[in-house]
Amino acid sequence: MEPILLIHGYGSEDGTTTTRDSAAKIYAGLPAWLRKEYGPRSVFELDLARYVSLEDGISLDDISRAMDRALRNEYPKLMNGSFHVIIHSTGALVVRNWIRRFAGASQPIRNLIYLAGANFGSGWAHIGRNRLARWGREAFTGSESGVRVLEALELGSSETLDLHLHFLEPGQTMLERGVREFAIIGSQANARWFEFPIPYAKEDGSDGVVRVPASNLNFSYAHYQVNAAGAKVTPRQVQRDRSARHLPATADYYARSEGSIPGADGREKIPFAIPYNTAHSGNELGIVDGSKNRDEIQPLIKMALDTRNVAQWRSRRQSFDAATAATLEKARGASLGGLFGDIKGWTRQAQYDAHSQIIVRLFDQDGRPITDYDIYFGRAPGAKGSKDVADLIVDTHRNGKSNNVHTFFLRVREWNPTTKIWDDQLDDIDGAILEISGNEPQTDDIQYVPFRLQLDQGALRKWIIPHTTTVVDIEMHRLPSPDVFRIFSH
Repeated sequence: MEPILLIHGYGSEDGTTTTRDSAAKIYAGLPAWLRKEYGPRSVFELDLARYVSLEDGISLDDISRAMDRALRNEYPKLMNGSFHVIIHSTGALVVRNWIRRFAGASQPIRNLIYLAGANFGSGWAHIGRNRLARWGREAFTGSESGVRVLEALELGSSETLDLHLHFLEPGQTMLERGVREFAIIGSQANARWFEFPIPYAKEDGSDGVVRVPASNLNFSYAHYQVNAAGAKVTPRQVQRDRSARHLPATADYYARSEGSIPGADGREKIPFAIPYNTAHSGNELGIVDGSKNRDEIQPLIKMALDTRNVAQWRSRRQSFDAATAATLEKARGASLGGLFGDIKGWTRQAQYDAHSQIIVRLFDQDGRPITDYDIYFGRAPGAKGSKDVADLIVDTHRNGKSNNVHTFFLRVREWNPTTKIWDDQLDDIDGAILEISGNEPQTDDIQYVPFRLQLDQGALRKWIIPHTTTVVDIEMHRLPSPDVFRIFSH
């Protein structure tokens, strides 16, 4: 068995202590189980990472750079051979950033297992710089909140989006680099976290810290640019289009210039599973250290670690899908107990409602962020469905640093207590429109060509996929008025 490196998440370090024993405490019983499963040190080596995340001056790049130095200077045998990595939470960003920026063409990671990887961030990071900073001193034993790490962790972080989009580029995919990825996350919040006055601690479709679709790396991507009609539109026409309550159907000014969907055009799907009775952390239900869900977590980890080639890796998708299906069957018949029983209107099944994320990022044609805008999801003209996309949205978030990024969290499948099944909410939506109007607050001589996209139900299902995220980059055309530059004959 090749060596295994464990990498923890945000706030998991034991204060300022850097001993081997303090590092071991971070991972609870996981190291002991791995040793028992794979034998003594003469056969298998286990290495425990410990990094600093709670100091405000330390960034994600700093941590990845320090990881590179530790591997090359202190553990060259790992770099010179091959090894596996198990991460928790923010460790996903640390290792992916290391692979992107520092590992090089001969990077040595083979199986990379994400346990509740915070790949598309966490709502907790948004509050981390204020309320969490106050509570975190007790919860995370740090005197600072780790502002720069939290910026990378916030929902809709442009830094993080660019990190993941890098691995969609030809020649840069994880599989081309020799990495076989596996993603595992629970969908059940820890009851004790319900005491926090934070909605993200008790969201359905989340493990109490990371949303299920935010952990799943099987995300879709679309990039839109102005089309021929949009390139010719005049400022006067833009004013007419925007004068109505909604953009007219003739405002068809953009087209998709590139995109990527898992399972299409040669892009491989990553094995992804939702184990039952699993939260982000905690000594009972935690994905790393929970005592009551080892039968759910350990078989998935072992299956991933024992994968030896791409053909085997592909076959794991079916096994991971089966684990998720088994979870839903268990959740279907579950009843509440303990602290959950006192929460009015809440059911165990609701936490397993399938959700989706849509992340919209706005730039102009020069690559500058558009931070003053209006965005609207609505019903398509003539649609006969009983619902529209707005009815599915349970949370919206505008990134605090990347002000041009808006994240929508949607409930896609909802538990029906009468029929005892999860109803597909998209069945009730007969098409939708997305409208975006950009604004330049400092002058009236600049307008943005408005964005309008109409989706029928088939197209909508490509945008809104259960348990996944869709990232949409829109390059809005910045249009100067004729007065910005004139030429006169003389």
